[in-house]
Amino acid sequence: QLFAGFNTAEVPVILMKELHLLHTVYQDPGLRPLGDLDLLVPPSDFERAKALLHEAGYFPQLPANPFKNKYGFGYHFINHEKNIWIDLQCNLSQREWSQGAERNREFRAPIDDVWKRALFGRLQESHIWRMSWEDLLFHLCVHLEGHGFNELIQFCDIAEVIQLYGETIKWPTFIAMTRAAGMEGSVFCSFEFIQQVLGVALPAEVL
Repeated sequence: QLFAGFNTAEVPVILMKELHLLHTVYQDPGLRPLGDLDLLVPPSDFERAKALLHEAGYFPQLPANPFKNKYGFGYHFINHEKNIWIDLQCNLSQREWSQGAERNREFRAPIDDVWKRALFGRLQESHIWRMSWEDLLFHLCVHLEGHGFNELIQFCDIAEVIQLYGETIKWPTFIAMTRAAGMEGSVFCSFEFIQQVLGVALPAEVL
């Protein structure tokens, strides 16, 4: 229903993380529970997308915040009647609101490139977009770091993507975006874990 509304308003939307994985990796949706639905829209369409959610009965989880409006890139919405949570984003980041010079710098994706690499598809009767495998894999790794590397299911997501689509991933592109973001150490920790613990082989040149 939501995607039909986005289509009618001509607001493109990318499926992110678990929602992407449910339609490409996990054959049985019961294998990948969801906490919320992560959606990405172009920055220029962000306000319209928020209005569409409001019309569909979704309301911001927290009151309006001028600081977040100016510097943020996403909002959590909830439909209390259906108990459905949506994380609507217009950029990708995990290291939020860095606290001083000792903290690693905040990362924000080159969002125009993410959209250029996105893959067009369908979800039932609606048009949607999916991240490229390179962007999805990188975002899963960065998101895992943001959760303190403490959720095994997120390691499994990365492992499944590599096992099923590793041969189609453009590894030079993935390596370049990782280096550009200064995330080599973080991504290496994720890959080393899935190789050592989950037994998923990775190309030597990638490690």
